[in-house]
Amino acid sequence: KVSVQVRHCSCFAFTPGVVKLRSPDLSSLCCCSCVAAVRSLSTVHTTELQPVGSAWKVHESVYMTAAANGLTQRRPRAATPPPPAAPAPGSPVSIPAPNLAEKQVITNGKAVKKAEDVAESEAILQIYLLSGARGIFQTTRICAGPLLVSMSQEYGYSTEDKGRILSAFAAGYAFTQVVGGMAADRFGGAPVIQFGLMTSALSLCLLPVAADAGLTEVWWLLWLMGLTQGPTYPAQLVTTAQWVSGSLRSYASALGAAGSTAGALFALGLTPPVASRLGWRAAAYLMGAATLVFAVIWQFYGRSKPAQAQVKTTSASAEQSVPWQLRVWKLLRIFTALPVLAVYFAHSTHNFVRYFLTGWMPTYYHEILHASADNTAVQLVIPDVVGLLMSFVSAHIGRSLQQKGTLSALGVRRGFATIFFLGA
Repeated sequence: KVSVQVRHCSCFAFTPGVVKLRSPDLSSLCCCSCVAAVRSLSTVHTTELQPVGSAWKVHESVYMTAAANGLTQRRPRAATPPPPAAPAPGSPVSIPAPNLAEKQVITNGKAVKKAEDVAESEAILQIYLLSGARGIFQTTRICAGPLLVSMSQEYGYSTEDKGRILSAFAAGYAFTQVVGGMAADRFGGAPVIQFGLMTSALSLCLLPVAADAGLTEVWWLLWLMGLTQGPTYPAQLVTTAQWVSGSLRSYASALGAAGSTAGALFALGLTPPVASRLGWRAAAYLMGAATLVFAVIWQFYGRSKPAQAQVKTTSASAEQSVPWQLRVWKLLRIFTALPVLAVYFAHSTHNFVRYFLTGWMPTYYHEILHASADNTAVQLVIPDVVGLLMSFVSAHIGRSLQQKGTLSALGVRRGFATIFFLGA
């Protein structure tokens, strides 16, 4: 026998004379003191009697073994006692008193289940917020293509000028990708995303002022918007990794793609009609106002990680003890690994096709096909409407395949990516 002192905590079930650990999983324990107490045990043997109807069910030989990677529990052997003797005719029938401890166990179990449901609901909320942020960033980036049609008519931009304007965002965006990931790791993804939302809204509101000043001012304004929006994508990935795990990973990835598609749909479907009816300045102000509204929503509800997440600290002396040559060698091995190069190639191909079409197709429809703004909007949104629907469908399919054990998360990503490139 091992005697151990524990508090009246939800980590343990309390019955008269018996203290029993609820779960063999250390991650389910609610406080650090309970984790420390359980890790210090070698074995715990308990015997418990529970009323079942008018009989008694005996649970014995329950062992909890502490291990380096957690706890393991063997299934208890249930010994069935002989049935109780039939009462004599006319004798009173004794009804066992209700076991309040057992009711407490059931209540605590429901509380744990409720806490898990709340945590999953909060994670799903953050997934939707991250999807919305990705959509807003796509809107602010893609709306430059439709706006450029009306701006060219007013300022007489040449084809070379249009190319410079459309490349300005990407020129600034490329500088802050790695810096954005480092900032998100250090300060959290939420403030990085918030900063990108505010600067993007401000840039769109200042676009008419920059256009009146000249082509160079437009280029630098879009370059700055790309520079400040560059950290947001790695920040979204870092924040997603903090909130989701298991089957929710593919779900979050698919919803992120759905947000990107919805943003393109919003930019390509709404900007041409608004610009043709109210002017391109009004369209720019509308996009900036929508971005600002979402920034307010993100400020109140966006979170970098769950409140109960443990903060991982790294010793500065340990980092300094690693030679810089070894750190550089590790980075080179990562960047030149075949899986990483495959991701680079896939992402580059996707971006080239996507942003080439969204940037130049509005001009092509206007100058070559001589289509109206409404017809242009309808034609441009068709691929994104289908993509948006398939993003939600693929999210549920991928999560279902993982929950059933048919495919792993890596298998789902490989399969869907292969289908995408074959279809494209």
